[in-house]
Amino acid sequence: MPSFLDYQDKARKRTRFLVALYLAFLFGIVALFCLLAGGTAALAENLPPEAALADPDWLLDHSGVFAWTAGIVLAAVGLATLFKASQLGGGGEKVAEALGGRRVSPRTRDRLEKRFLNVVEEMSIASGIAIPAAYVLDGEPGINAFAAGTSANRAAVAVTRGALENLSRDELQCVVGHEFSHILNGDMRLNVRLLASIFGIVCLAVFGKVLMRAAWEVMRSPRVRRSKDDKDDRLAIAMALALAGLAVWILGSLGALFGRILQSTISRQREFLADASAVQFTRNPAGMASALKTIGALSNHSALESPRAGEISHMLFAAGGAQALFATHPPLDVRIRRFDPGFSGDYKETYAALKRRREALAAGVVDDDGNDGEALRAALAAGLLRRAA
Repeated sequence: MPSFLDYQDKARKRTRFLVALYLAFLFGIVALFCLLAGGTAALAENLPPEAALADPDWLLDHSGVFAWTAGIVLAAVGLATLFKASQLGGGGEKVAEALGGRRVSPRTRDRLEKRFLNVVEEMSIASGIAIPAAYVLDGEPGINAFAAGTSANRAAVAVTRGALENLSRDELQCVVGHEFSHILNGDMRLNVRLLASIFGIVCLAVFGKVLMRAAWEVMRSPRVRRSKDDKDDRLAIAMALALAGLAVWILGSLGALFGRILQSTISRQREFLADASAVQFTRNPAGMASALKTIGALSNHSALESPRAGEISHMLFAAGGAQALFATHPPLDVRIRRFDPGFSGDYKETYAALKRRREALAAGVVDDDGNDGEALRAALAAGLLRRAA
């Protein structure tokens, strides 16, 4: 069975390949727009586009058309990307509060919340990054968690109430460790950049719709209906606008579609990396498998009830809704089998453990209440000191 280090290395290599593919795809979109502009210029000169684009002399004479097209497309996508990145960026606290999160006070008397704070501190020591703000989503009975923020200094880790009530301490540790991996590996920043660049491509499709709308307005102009002198010219302009708008809309829409598919694929690889990193932090692969099995055994699994859950689906520990073509997380059973290859899909033992845990919680019993956490934090700190030495 491969170790968690093997899984980490594999996920990082696949991510680098997919990011390079994504960048190549963006430049491919620009190249298609250049071909569109070149073909339009050839038609304007009554030349067959395929002959003109195959003629080096013609291409050299019209290099300005390609340069201007590439510059305009890159500028449009770049500006839209920066705008969206500024909206998506910022501190993790804002994201957690937008989802209905409540910051956990260090003076909380809730034993589940105390345990959560202890686990956050432990994972901070294990990962070597600053302790982020800790939030609880009180109105969410499903098991889920997320890390938000574009830097380690402005990060927040949030868990659902369902995670606090249904996970054991070991399982909660693995879930929180998974979120710390996202912080440590810069996944939040990567996701913001990918989502923002996709928004930039979507803006091209929107511009295409604007051009088609403009063509429609030209066609509806009273002068087109009443005057015969400029009717042909206006119809020609409307036709040119409509064709240009349709071409831009198709390129932008296809670009956004393939961009989202690539972004989702990258996100799934980062989830594998985060699972493996959580095992590195906790040294507990059984705990990670158990946490994922508990999600599978819970009736509402990892679903979030917040209407804004879709906006942060790429940040969550597990899928917040139905999986589809743009799934940001690998299937649950695939993740489980990475740490428990013999898993058959049977949740009977997990159902029984979940029932016992709920009965204990109803009786006021919380497993280890953070007492063992002190020893674990000391052991983690000692391990870090040994590595530093």
